[in-house]
Amino acid sequence: MAFSAGFDAVFVLGGTDISAYLKDVKFSPARKDFDLPVLGGNSVKSMVGPVKTVIDLQGFVDPIATAVFTGHMAENPPASATVAFSPQGTTTGLVKRTCSGFVISYDEHTPSEGPAEFTAKIAVDGLVTYGTN
Repeated sequence: MAFSAGFDAVFVLGGTDISAYLKDVKFSPARKDFDLPVLGGNSVKSMVGPVKTVIDLQGFVDPIATAVFTGHMAENPPASATVAFSPQGTTTGLVKRTCSGFVISYDEHTPSEGPAEFTAKIAVDGLVTYGTN
């Protein structure tokens, strides 16, 4: 199946499935590019760097999710955690991304109306494996 609803997604951080507490995952691999203007009226050339991947998470505050993120934020020195993200669920053959990363931020927001929410950011350490379940 080519498409599936986002609510089928599964996100595991450090061996703990936190999918039930997430409402959004933004998986962002990107390269920084540099313009290289050259003499002689030639076109500008480009140089690109290696891929840096950042994972932005949004979710609802819950004791399990809070323990996972605050535990990583309290680490001294920081340690990387395993990450497994299956954006379409865990059915065999669907895409899966695995990597290790550092939790670099965790913020809680408690509005007067509605549930308490959090945002977190994970900086991937090294390569991402793009595979299937």
